[in-house]
Amino acid sequence: MTTAQLQALKTDITVTHANTVFQGLTLLQLWTGFDFANLALYYNTAASPQVDLWRPNVTRTEASKCIAAGEFMSMPVARQNTWFAILQTETIDATNTTVRQNFSDLFTNPNGSPTTLANLTAAAKKAASNLESLFSGAPVGGARVSEVYGQTLTVQDLVNAITV
Repeated sequence: MTTAQLQALKTDITVTHANTVFQGLTLLQLWTGFDFANLALYYNTAASPQVDLWRPNVTRTEASKCIAAGEFMSMPVARQNTWFAILQTETIDATNTTVRQNFSDLFTNPNGSPTTLANLTAAAKKAASNLESLFSGAPVGGARVSEVYGQTLTVQDLVNAITV
């Protein structure tokens, strides 16, 4: 983690969420008691209430499974071909606003596939951990983007946060 991220984490533990209770103790009590294992567990646990993140790694296979065939077959060929062009990459980066707009442009009526759009939108999101949520921006299009997507907090990260 960067120095700025470690400082933000330390502030989250000692100020912003100091009174959040986890494992029967507040985060501040876990911090001052050097219970870094439980602090790491808290930050690696799913955020509650749930915070949705846009995924940067939706696989071609996942995206293909989102297609509602009946609706897709009735779409204009130009839209179908555009979808096939998008699928030429191994993964689709749903954190990119242009990519999400392309989904909407392709699968919104008229002559679109609203079921496919709903399926793609669901596949392009995941529930954030407390760590991912801490480092996510404001919601855009129903979800957020996290600068620490997919990372887990380690005890060593917390030890490093002491000195910042």
